Amino acid sequence: MKRLISTNTTIFFFLISIITFFSSWNAVNGEETKESVAQLGVVITPENMAQWSGISDRLQATGVKYCVVEFAKLQQSEDLSTVSALLLPNVEAFTGQQAQALADWMSGGGKAIVTGPTGHGSVSQVKQELRSLFGAYWGFSLSSASTLQPLETANNSLSATLLGGAIVPTKAHSTTAAIWISDRREPAVVFTDKSAFFGWRWGFDGVGTVSLDAAWLETALNRYGKFPLADGSPPQYCFDPDRTEPNPLLPSELIENQE
Repeated sequence: MKRLISTNTTIFFFLISIITFFSSWNAVNGEETKESVAQLGVVITPENMAQWSGISDRLQATGVKYCVVEFAKLQQSEDLSTVSALLLPNVEAFTGQQAQALADWMSGGGKAIVTGPTGHGSVSQVKQELRSLFGAYWGFSLSSASTLQPLETANNSLSATLLGGAIVPTKAHSTTAAIWISDRREPAVVFTDKSAFFGWRWGFDGVGTVSLDAAWLETALNRYGKFPLADGSPPQYCFDPDRTEPNPLLPSELIENQE
């Protein structure tokens, strides 16, 4: 009898140890999975509303799930708390408050993907802040279409001839990932550990193709995390406590609200 009780006790504690182990493993594994899945936010502004159809086409071609940030309502870094990477397609004008919110968010681990003359229309002080933040800036527009040549890969989907601008690196760790084939071989794409800067108006149908823009976005996203694929549902707002409708307004509706 004593031997039986001893054996049963041993089995009982053995089973408890197994249950505890798998419970802990699931909790840790679940936490790691949750942390490894990133969220892409895409900025919409009056500046890129006319291009939004092209931007949407490229996001759809990429296949990544995303939410929408109405830039005029961005006030603090907490507004981007659900976002891991933020795409700013051709956003020329920043306020000081928006630049500070973005800086605070990036200091907490956020990644920015900026395109075209982003920040170029901001006041001088904000321009300087953005140049430091992104590790590069839009220097000037090229006078004619040039061939975009990637330096880190021979992937033909990343090469095309289009009209863009020279991107000027500002930090020692800013890496030129592509150049324009011209006499001066100006940088066309610059990466840092926190940002990617594309030297053309990404999402604009009159500039790059859908496949080119989608390929470069995928390249940038692959550097900054694992992003879930779209599930077929329409995009939601990344934040907007005052908004009650479930889906982002079309650009025409946003324009009507501003009039």
